[in-house]
Amino acid sequence: EAEQPVQAFQPVGELGCSAGEGETSLVASQAILDMFKQTELLGILSVLVSILLGEGKKITSQSPNTAAAKLPQTVVSLCFQSVRILNNIARLDLATLQETLGACRRQELYHLLVCLIDYCTSRLQGGKPDKLSEENELLHETIVLMGYCCLQKEENQSIMCYGEGQTLLVKITSLPLHYFMDPHGRGVLFPTILATCFMSRQNLALLRSEMNLSLLQSFLATNQQKLEESRGAAGEEPADAGFSGRFPTALWAEAMRFFGEEEASEDASPLESPRPQGRSASE
Repeated sequence: EAEQPVQAFQPVGELGCSAGEGETSLVASQAILDMFKQTELLGILSVLVSILLGEGKKITSQSPNTAAAKLPQTVVSLCFQSVRILNNIARLDLATLQETLGACRRQELYHLLVCLIDYCTSRLQGGKPDKLSEENELLHETIVLMGYCCLQKEENQSIMCYGEGQTLLVKITSLPLHYFMDPHGRGVLFPTILATCFMSRQNLALLRSEMNLSLLQSFLATNQQKLEESRGAAGEEPADAGFSGRFPTALWAEAMRFFGEEEASEDASPLESPRPQGRSASE
C-alpha cells in the first residue's frame, strides 16, 4: 500500500481549530516531541538492536541450499510495528528522529538496518512472497526509515558506506529487480536512494558503480510530470507529494542537476541493469 502521511499533527490552520484550540494543540504536540527526545524515541532502537543481535544466528544470511532461518512471529511483528512507529515520528517531526538516532546512536541504527535488511532479503529469497507478506512489509518500512534518517543529514548519510563487506548502499541496490522495474517497487526504493545519496559525493561515487543514474533521473522526471498534472487539475500540491516527505518536491530540480552533472562528467556508457549480486531477480 502507498505510504500515508500521519494526519494527527497537522498545522493549526489545516485542522480548522480556533486560536485557543490551536495553541493547545501546538503545546500538546511539543510536549509529545519532548517526550520522544527524552525517552530516545521510547527506547525503540535499543530494544530492537538487543533482540535482533540476540537472534544473530537466525538472521545471518543462509547458503543457497539452506532454508532461511525464521524469527519468531512475535519478533517479526514487533520489528514491523516499531519501525513503523519510527517512520510516523519522522513524518511528524523529521528533526526529532534524525537528531535522536544520530550522534551516539548512529552505530546502533546501522546495526538495526543491517540486521533487518539481511533478514528480510534472506527470507524473501528463500520463500514465496505471498506467504511472506509481513517480512516484505518490514523490508519496505526499513527502507523508508533509512531514507528518513539520511534525508539532508550528511552525518547520517555516512552509515551507507560503513563496513568492510557489503555496505548498506550496496545491499539496497542489490534488491530484486522488481524494485527497479515495477512502479510500486521504485516508489518504495528510489526515494530512499535519492535521500541517502543527494549531495553526498562519497555515496554517489559508490552508487554509480551499482546502478545507472539515469534510472533515478527518469523516476524524478516521471513524478515531476505527474505532479504538474495534479497541480493543474486541483490547483494545489497533493498531500502525498514528495513521496510523503521522503524526498520533498523542493529538492527535485536540484537533484536532477546533481545526478545529471555527475553522470555527464563521465563518458557515456550503455544502460546497465542493477546488479542483483546473488539475490533473486524476481519475486
